[in-house]
Amino acid sequence: MSVASAFYCLFFTINTHVLDIKNSNIILNSLWIFAFCAFYAYMHAIEAFFGSSIKMIKYIKVYILSLGIFQILSLISYAFFDYSFMFSPQSQIKDSLFYQSTNIAISPNLIGNLVGGSAALCVFYVSFVIWREISKRNLEEYLLRIGVIFNILVVLNDTFISLEVSGSLIPIYYFANAFEALRFNLHFLKKAHSKMYNLESEVVHLSKVAQFGYAAASIAHDIKNHVFVMKVKVDKLIKGRYSTTDKVYEDLKKYNEGILEITDLYMNIFKNNISSQKEELDFNEILKDVRGLILPKFENTNVRFLEETKNFKIFCNKAEMVICLVNLIKNSLEEVKEKKDNPWVLLKSDIEKNKILVVDSGDGIDQKQAEQIFKFGYTGKKSGGHGVGLAITNELLQRSGFSLKLEKGCKNTTFSINC
Repeated sequence: MSVASAFYCLFFTINTHVLDIKNSNIILNSLWIFAFCAFYAYMHAIEAFFGSSIKMIKYIKVYILSLGIFQILSLISYAFFDYSFMFSPQSQIKDSLFYQSTNIAISPNLIGNLVGGSAALCVFYVSFVIWREISKRNLEEYLLRIGVIFNILVVLNDTFISLEVSGSLIPIYYFANAFEALRFNLHFLKKAHSKMYNLESEVVHLSKVAQFGYAAASIAHDIKNHVFVMKVKVDKLIKGRYSTTDKVYEDLKKYNEGILEITDLYMNIFKNNISSQKEELDFNEILKDVRGLILPKFENTNVRFLEETKNFKIFCNKAEMVICLVNLIKNSLEEVKEKKDNPWVLLKSDIEKNKILVVDSGDGIDQKQAEQIFKFGYTGKKSGGHGVGLAITNELLQRSGFSLKLEKGCKNTTFSINC
């Protein structure tokens, strides 16, 4: 609507500076095309404003579109064959300022009068429909009402001017006037703000969904470690490989409680977005649980699990630290278990630097992969993986005030936890 109106005004301005009569007449024909385009777009804008199609102007839109096409054909005919369906040459150019400024040498014929007159009737009819819709919907819409009144007045005024200078020249460019443009701008600005607000709410909702999805993946990943150990012990129990079963049942109970603890831990962290409760613990106490979960995974492999640790005090959540160390050790095991040259995984504590190190016999990780390795869903394992373990470990340690790094410049692959 605005573009068509702008072109109408531009062509009208240009026409006052064109000295060639035929070119001036061609521009005159073009003005009507842009007028019909503006009116057609205006009716669509009105329907968009009300949020639904208006049945009473359905056929008016088709009619205006037809008039626009007819005018285009008339313009082509005049430009190439000097014949217009809607305008006829004047025998004598009227001595008026309008004709002097635009060099118009044609005036509407009978068809042009009918087209112009019917266009004016469309203006009045659509104005009536708009006013009726505003009243029907109990809307105040002062700007839109003023715009409708203004449109009608402009049609009447333009009709009288046109009768004076050319018989029945009634262009309908004035529909894209300031009142409607201002009201439409306010309306769609409000809708844009509403959509932005809804989008923001949706993002928050999806963020929560993603957070719980992450929690579910984390819970499943770490429960799997406990279930694996329980499965190994149950299989041995069924095969009668234990001389006494009391210790086995105690271990099964401990790992079952560990599963419940992991579930509570993750639900607390991800649901409430807070870190878990911490206490000062001996590192040896943490190692005891780590060994129980990790050693069964080294069975039936050619990988050695080594330890170079000293006991020290660490302020942490036991379940979190066990989860993190088990994930790091298991990740290293997966990376080196296919190696044939005496593979190993080392758990080391560096008390002086306040670090816990997990080192394996691998040759390290290239820089490109190192930049992605802590991202959720990313896996660099050749055998495939879920991309969960390192991401969970990094998240848990950050929430607890620790940091996880892939050490650079080391001969072997080395992960460090800064305590």
